[in-house]
Order: sequence, then structure tokens, then C-alpha cells
Amino acid sequence: MKLVRDDNLNLIIKKDYSYSFDAPEAGFYLIEIIAETKSWWQNFTGRRSFLKADYLSVAINEEIFPRQEGSKSRKDLFFSPLAWNGNKLKGLEKINIFIVQLKKGVNQFKFTVNHSPRLTNIRIFSIDRRDSDVDYRVLSGSRPQDGDRRPWISLALPQGIFNNLNISAAAGKYSKSRDDDDLKIIIDGQTQLNESKNSHQDWFWCGKILNGSIKEFKRDLSAGDSWHFLELWADRRPRLDFIKLFLIGGESENENLPESNVQYRNKDLKWWEDWRAIKKYQDRGPSGNRDYNRYDELIVKAVARWNKEFFDDVYPPDEPLDPNLVKAMIFQESIIGYDDQAPINIMSVGNPGDNTLDILNNQTEHPEYELRNGKIWTLDYKGQAQVNSVADSIYWGVRWLYHKAQETKADEREWLSWRKAVEKYGPHDGLYTDNVWSIYTEGVSHRETPVIKLWSVILLTVALVVFSYFFGADDFLQAATFDSIKPESQEMTTDIEIKTYVGQPSLFSAVIVRQKDWWEDLKVGRYTQGSVKWLEIDRPPYEQAILSVKFIKLKGFTEPFLEVYGYGHKGTGFFHLYQIKGDNLRLVLETRAVDYKNESHAYLENFMKYGHWNCDARFISGLLDSFYEDFNNDGVDDVKLSGREEMVCDVFRDDYQIGDDFTTEEEQMAEYGVEKIFLFDASKNTYQLDKVQPSGWHDDF
Repeated sequence: MKLVRDDNLNLIIKKDYSYSFDAPEAGFYLIEIIAETKSWWQNFTGRRSFLKADYLSVAINEEIFPRQEGSKSRKDLFFSPLAWNGNKLKGLEKINIFIVQLKKGVNQFKFTVNHSPRLTNIRIFSIDRRDSDVDYRVLSGSRPQDGDRRPWISLALPQGIFNNLNISAAAGKYSKSRDDDDLKIIIDGQTQLNESKNSHQDWFWCGKILNGSIKEFKRDLSAGDSWHFLELWADRRPRLDFIKLFLIGGESENENLPESNVQYRNKDLKWWEDWRAIKKYQDRGPSGNRDYNRYDELIVKAVARWNKEFFDDVYPPDEPLDPNLVKAMIFQESIIGYDDQAPINIMSVGNPGDNTLDILNNQTEHPEYELRNGKIWTLDYKGQAQVNSVADSIYWGVRWLYHKAQETKADEREWLSWRKAVEKYGPHDGLYTDNVWSIYTEGVSHRETPVIKLWSVILLTVALVVFSYFFGADDFLQAATFDSIKPESQEMTTDIEIKTYVGQPSLFSAVIVRQKDWWEDLKVGRYTQGSVKWLEIDRPPYEQAILSVKFIKLKGFTEPFLEVYGYGHKGTGFFHLYQIKGDNLRLVLETRAVDYKNESHAYLENFMKYGHWNCDARFISGLLDSFYEDFNNDGVDDVKLSGREEMVCDVFRDDYQIGDDFTTEEEQMAEYGVEKIFLFDASKNTYQLDKVQPSGWHDDF
């Protein structure tokens, strides 16, 4: 990889801006663009300041990212992972990387602007396809600017020139603070999880786990989509060592993508959009604990795999298979695996008495045929078509659906409609097909009684939908929250953090930040009929800051709950659990669960037990993690808080006197596990303490 242009622009741009690059030769180039954007409250000029957020996007030779045929709406331009969104960046820089083919001569970069972003730097590298890899290092340093959970680096990678990705990074924790460094990776809209079930699972590099050590992420990029979109989100200042992209290589491949792939892209197959567009089923099942979205990733990957194969053919179908249709079929066939008869074979492919797999493996007396690139091909996967897992069932189910979507006559192939293919896949009766189509187009299933509404549970009002399209729902709710607080508080507000409840998108929480993790307030509201109705909170958290807020659905209840961790100036706080009923939040549980700081005091018992006067306990991770499970089998979820606590002592000079200078050293004296279980008491409609481990553990401060 060779640097061919490095422009330190440092421009504040207030209208659309064009930048040109004269490429010395045609080929693939890596383009790195760094910019800064501010949020609406940082650009505060009045009560309508939410319209003044900075946004920036770029099109390279008319190509926008992600690729959207003919679309240039604000949502497409400003809310993609390859844009700069001020309400997410809050004045910090973000690096966007595009690996694209450029023509020899002048290439145009067109920047679309809202308000006044800062365009900092543009670097352009030529890629030699004979090299083994592209080794990218960050221009502005291996660590991001200090910030809180925000996008840092995004990449747009074309499929067909890379086969592997390798990212090396490190994250640490701070000994004098409850916070730590974290780095998240999102690939094609899917967050990659770390191995821990309790510690920041969405952040692949978690400082609390790594404690400064290096960890590598590897992924095969050779299969599937026409584009891959990668995002790295940073919390505090993790360290990125390198991003390596391994080239498929070979001089013969230093050409354009095959014509079949170009045709395949032009068929309007927007793989990133398909991933994001797969509809989330909001219904949680009769007991409220089902996840009908748990196999979305497997569905999208299987559909992308077979779409690509058949669109690479010289006689492709009229339209690609929609993963939402496959998801609807899986709900009809097995309720997404919750049917006791089909927990694994969720697409019912090759069930007893069904010779589908035998046909795919050419193990029947009468083989079946397809037309492949104009030639008759006997359907034969040589024993590979087997169902030993959910992934197998989806993979071969999609392949069988594609077989049912075509009819082969001599040297001609006729593609049927996908509705007709669904009919041939199922029991060939109208009820099956009608119900799959009802799930697919309306989100309504008649498979069971009563009728289940899957993705049409809540329809937001037209005003919210329209506003969300142009500005984003969070922006609207931030502005509504900002307008609800007193003018003197508005002047001190630096951020408003919004979270919505998946089961009821009109229900949301707002954390009003005056100083992050120091002065914060909590509000909960509902968006109805064009306005926000604020809910009454019974005994709001009394700590000065809000550590975290999360909506949860518990078994045995129809209404949602709100989980809140409060954080006080002494580094301690409580776990608060509220039941949301109507327009009120009722407190059902409150207990000590946060302790980050060593507020030690001199006691004789400390000296007798630990050999030092000034000792106190704190949680190793800063808090007790929450878990919800029916521990006493009464049909209602209970609450467990668990973690580890350590006793830490300050080591002073023996002759310390008031006014003397001294250095405080901390020494860990003991460590032990802590667990508290609370059972729901229906007579009191609250959660009551059932047991504590270790026995006799203190629960006050």
C-alpha cells in the first residue's frame, strides 16, 4: 500500500463541498477521511437547536455508502455507518475508510453538509493487488480522543478482493476510576460479542476483562455480500494496533470484478440493507420470554449465500429471495424453534417421510434436475445436505426453496414467483401459503389462536415516523426532553441520552446530563399524538448520577420494568427496579449494588483483622450484575444480584500527623463473592430479600 495523497485540510464547511483526486492509474485505492461533528446541544442557539447538529457524508464518483440505488435522502446520507453524525460524535473526530475502485484521471468526492462540520484530513493510498495484505494504521494515533461509547472508525470493503480480516487491539481499566477502555466491532450490522456473559458482552475488547492485554479479532470475508461494512466504537481510549486485510492476490485478479458480480449488484441486492432491514418480531410469546429474532443472522447469511449463487448464473431469477420471507416461513414451520416438535429442524427440511435431503444428495430412484449456466445439472450435493443443527436447517431449507422456485424444461429455466415457491415448499394448501404471506407482509400470524401480531404491535404516530425519517427518533425525543426542562437547566445540559423500549417504541427513558456521571437526572415518557407525556416516578433515584438505565420484560407480568443503577458522589449507589403501570413507575426493589471507591475510615477492628487502620470494601467491577430467573418456580421472574467484593486498606506512615505530606498506597487484603436473591412477594407486590451470600454480608453504608 503506497501513500499517494495526504491533505491536512482542517476546513469548517458550511455548504456542500467538492474535492478532486487525479489518480495516476486505475485500480483499487484506500481512502481515509477524518472529520469532526458537533451535536445540537453543542451548537446551542435556541429552543430549536436540535436542527443545528452537524452532519457530513461523502459520495465517491456518485457512489454513496451504503449503496442505495438512486436514493439521496437525508436519512440515507447522514444516518449510515459511513457518515459523521454530530449527535453521536459530540465534537469528537471519526475516521471513515473507503476501499474503492477509481478510474485513471480525475475522481470526484462530493461532501453533503448539514450545519458546520470540520473536515480534518484526507489520505489516499494505492493498493497493489500483488501484495499479500493491506496493513492500515491510524494517522491520528493508535488511541481515540477520550469519549463515551461513540463511533470511531468505519470501513466500507468491497467483496471480491479480500478473504480475511485481522484486527489487533488492547483495552485497559483505570485503577482510580470505575470506568475502563472498551472497543466494539460491528460487522454488517451485527455486534461481535466477547466471551464473557457478564462483563460488557457487546464490547469485544473489554478493559475490565483484558486489563491492558492485547486481543485479536479474525474473520473470513471471502463469502457472501457485495459489500462489507465494519464499525469500531470506542469507550474511553482503547488502543488499536492495526487492521489487516488479506488480499485474495494474484496479478490475474488485478482487474474489475467479474461481470456476473456487477450484474448481481445491479439487481438491487443491497446486502447491508437486507441485514438491517430484516424485521424484528416484537412479540415475546405467551410467557414473555421468547426471542423470535434469535436466528436472524443465520437467516441473512443463508439467504445471501444462495442469492449470490443464483444471481451469478447466466439465467438469474427476476428478484432476490427476501430473508424476511424465510423468517416468516420459519415462524410458520416451527415458531422460530419454539415448537417442541422442531427445536432444531426449524425449516422442516427432510423430516421423517420427507425425501428432500435424499433428493438434494441424489440418493433417490428418480433424480431431479436444474439448469446451471445453461446446462442440465443433476441435483447432487454428494451427502453434504444434512440437518444436524439450526444453521443446517436454514441453509438447506433456503436451498430447497430455491429448487421449488424453478422449473427446468430441456434447456430452459422458468422462474416462478416466490409466493408460488412457498406453496410448493409447504403442504400445497392455501392456508399454509396465506399464513406465511400474512406474516411476511403484515406481521400477523394465524398459526395459533389467538392471532399473534409480530412486527406490527405498535405503530408510532405519523409525526414521529416522519420526524424519525429525516432526523432520527432519538433526535426528536432529545429535543422534546430538552424543551421539558427549566431554562436554567437547559443552559447547563451537555447531553440527553435516550433509550426506547423494544416492546413499546413510544415508551422511552431520558438521562439528562449536566456533567457526565456526576450531575444527571432521569425522566421517563411516552410519545402519543404528537407530544410527550411524562410519567410519575415513585421515589426517583436519589443519587446524583445515573450509571445505567434498561427496560426489561419479566415473566409473569404484562407490563414492562425499568432497571436503574444510581451513582453518587462518594462512588456508591443503589440498584432500583420500577414496575411501569399506566402513567406511573412504582418502586418494587431498591438495594445497595454500586461501590467503586474506597471511602476508608480508621477503625480498631480493621487494625486487628488486617493490620491497617483505614480499610473499606468495594466491588471489584464497581457493581453487582443483575440476572432475572424464576428461582422458586412460581411462574414469576425473581432478581439475583451478584459479583465480587474486595477489602482494600490504605497504608499510611506510622508517624503520620495532620498536615504532613504523605503518599497513599492501596493494599488488597481480601476478596470474596457476593450474591443477593430477591423473590417476588405477590401480597406486597414488591421483591423481598430471600438470601445473601456470604452469610452475614453487610448491605449498608
